[in-house]
Amino acid sequence: MTLQTVGGDLNERKRLIPYKWEMLIWLWFAFFLHLVDRQIFNNLLPLIKVDLHVSDVRLGLVASIYTGIIGLGVLVGGYAADVWRRKWIIVLSLTVWSTATLLTGLSTGLVTLLIFRGLASGGGEAFYYPSAASLISQIHHKAKATALAIHQSAQYVGIIASFLGGYIGERYGWRSAFYIFGGFGIVLGAIQIFRLRDTPHEMAAWTNTEAVVARPPIGMVLRAILGNSTALVLLLALAGHVFVNTGLAYALD
Repeated sequence: MTLQTVGGDLNERKRLIPYKWEMLIWLWFAFFLHLVDRQIFNNLLPLIKVDLHVSDVRLGLVASIYTGIIGLGVLVGGYAADVWRRKWIIVLSLTVWSTATLLTGLSTGLVTLLIFRGLASGGGEAFYYPSAASLISQIHHKAKATALAIHQSAQYVGIIASFLGGYIGERYGWRSAFYIFGGFGIVLGAIQIFRLRDTPHEMAAWTNTEAVVARPPIGMVLRAILGNSTALVLLLALAGHVFVNTGLAYALD
């Protein structure tokens, strides 16, 4: 055992909450805001439509671009989580989508909704989950399923809590909801800069040579996924799940 390891163990014992659980708490709140920010737009659609005089078709275009950006961006985000430092991907992702959420409150019409909501929010959110799941799986290697389940619970709590966006919108105006939740996300991102550790990947130390040797090319990764029938079935199942959920959400609105 090295002196550094002994020092790390001693520091860990002095913590009120072990780091692996503190990290999970911070990621839980980030994922919670991710889902709240995603859902409040749906809840506030009637108010946005009336105030900005935007048709249902154009609001549907904003939602389609937002969903498409997330769908494509998450592939890039997954590869980035294997190559870059995951702490900073998480912090930047949270800060970008929260800033975009806040700026959505300044929207004046279709173009600004497309930029702030469709492009910026979708692009920021796409990079969060792969890095978060990777970090959780690495740090909680002995209780991986439990930790991932706790993290996933933020999705449903966030959806339930998104009614607050509708309440704030009706009481104080729809823009206030975006300001509040976007502001919370920016503050949380600043906190995570200091509370999350820059944990290196297990498969390679952070040197360019080792990183290139240890990781297969993206083409090889895609061929392995597309050539796996189980992976394709799971992809189709998840696509159907998201299609139904998204369609129902906008049909109800």
